[in-house]
Amino acid sequence: MGAGFSGDVATYYARHRLSYPPEVLDAIVGAYRLGPGDTVVELGCGTGQMSLPLASQVGTVVGVDPEPDMLALARRAALNAERANAAWLLGRVSKCV
Repeated sequence: MGAGFSGDVATYYARHRLSYPPEVLDAIVGAYRLGPGDTVVELGCGTGQMSLPLASQVGTVVGVDPEPDMLALARRAALNAERANAAWLLGRVSKCV
């Protein structure tokens, strides 16, 4: 089911992928008027670089990714950051018409 981001590739991605600047996250939160009562679903969440910072500003974040190894790293990062309001689902987006 994965898209080639497994094993060492997922580890390198998590280690070397740049974080999103706080201004980007603030812009998303502001544009959608997100707050503690909201749930955010991130499709293609990878290792959680956007999901985890958003989890500090909303009620719940659900990250969806087709790669189990990426999700395992996202789960670990959420535990390390003590983000109990983040959930991770294995899945992929099908083409919608």
